[in-house]
Amino acid sequence: MSRPRGTTSGWLAVLLLGGLVATAQAEIPVIKVDEAHQAMAQSGRQAVPNLVYEIPAGQGVLLDISKPVRFKSGDVKFNRYKPNRLDLQFADNSKARYYRIYSSSQKMLELDRTTLRREEDAPPFPGFRAGDRFIISLGYEFPRPHRDEKRTVATAWVGVVDVVGAPEKEPAPEVEGIPVDQMGDR
Repeated sequence: MSRPRGTTSGWLAVLLLGGLVATAQAEIPVIKVDEAHQAMAQSGRQAVPNLVYEIPAGQGVLLDISKPVRFKSGDVKFNRYKPNRLDLQFADNSKARYYRIYSSSQKMLELDRTTLRREEDAPPFPGFRAGDRFIISLGYEFPRPHRDEKRTVATAWVGVVDVVGAPEKEPAPEVEGIPVDQMGDR
C-alpha cells in the first residue's frame, strides 16, 4: 500500500511547530504566589517589606496560584469566599491599572495584553519593561446588586514585582535591503 505524497512532511511540520509553541511558552517568567511574598498588612499590623519578585522584561508573565490564597482578615464573613479577581498596577503611574477575573479552579493565570482588561483611564497594556515596578493583588469581587453601583473588592494577597534586564531586541528594520544601523547619512 502506498502512502500519499507529502504526508510525512506535513506531520513533521506539525510536530516542529508544536515544539516551537511549547518552547515559546516555557520562556514566560512564572511568579509563584506564596506567603513569603505577602506584602499586605494583616490584622491591624503595618505591612512589613517582604520579598519582592523579580522577572525579566517581556510581554507577559504566568502567575502560579496553585497554592490556595486565603483571606487573613479577622472578619469571618470573608472566610467563605475564594479570590476571583486579580488587579495589577504599575507603581510609577496611578492610571496604569489593569485587572482580570478568573475562576477559583484555575491554577495558572497568564498576564499579558490579551488577558488583562484596562481600568477606565488606563493606557493600553505596555508589557513589562526593565525598571518597572508593579503590584499584583488577588481578591474577591462581590457581585454588584445594581449596575450603577461601584465594584466592591476584598483583597486577600498583595505582591510586589520588579522588572529587571532588557527584553529581546527585535532585528532592525531594513530599507532597500540595508539594515538601518548601516545606512549612515543617506
